Amino acid sequence: MHDDRGALLPTAPPARPLPTSLAALAAATALAVLPLAPATATTAPADAGATTYWGSFLVEDGAWAFAPVGPSGRPAVDGTVEGLRLATVADDAEPRPPRDLPSFDALCGDVAPAADQVRVGVVVDAGRPADLVALPGAGTPPDAPRGACAQVPEGSVVTAALEDVADLRVEGGVLCAVDGLPREVCQPAVDLPDAAAAPDEPVAVVLGRAPAVADAGPADEPSPLAGPLGLAGALAAALALSAGVAVAARSLLRRRAAARR
Repeated sequence: MHDDRGALLPTAPPARPLPTSLAALAAATALAVLPLAPATATTAPADAGATTYWGSFLVEDGAWAFAPVGPSGRPAVDGTVEGLRLATVADDAEPRPPRDLPSFDALCGDVAPAADQVRVGVVVDAGRPADLVALPGAGTPPDAPRGACAQVPEGSVVTAALEDVADLRVEGGVLCAVDGLPREVCQPAVDLPDAAAAPDEPVAVVLGRAPAVADAGPADEPSPLAGPLGLAGALAAALALSAGVAVAARSLLRRRAAARR
């Protein structure tokens, strides 16, 4: 859900008291360099204290780390593992990573290297029913995260690898859904259900490519940053969109401040 990399801005949650929901909005599009404002957000309760969004993660020192630069601002590198996680997260909480981290060999060991191609392991974790309980009709997540091996041309950005193995719904440049979840809504602010605040239980990744998506909501818009643009192209796009990102961020802060009055 909200990932924003105008001029490759870092996306780790900012230090308090800046609302972490801004970081969530910056992280959850998982497409980098994209506007913060939701394209089809639901109406939030006046005291909403959480956001349902897709976060983007990479692997550092053998563990998931929130991506400091979005997928469209990073080159796809052979032998790496990327992750997407859907969660409902409190405004003062850190983004939730995927619940399992298989090795690159487990994800791509049966995919032979090819000339001028790179392989990237991808984990897609659609979260728990508790993460979608506040969104009637949003759909039901699978029992476990899934993992797959993307193979894309050298020079591609990470977004291309994600699109190779998952169905992405993008509206107005914002990543709203992966593999059809959630349906219709896009990055909604919600009341935090108690169950969504509970710690994650470990769940093993199931290997397999994207299932067929039915009733996934509005038609997809192709990401302007997908495919083999190369890092230079992603940087140029980031710089071009940075002004819009700043405006959206200021607007979000004003709305949050008004809600507290």
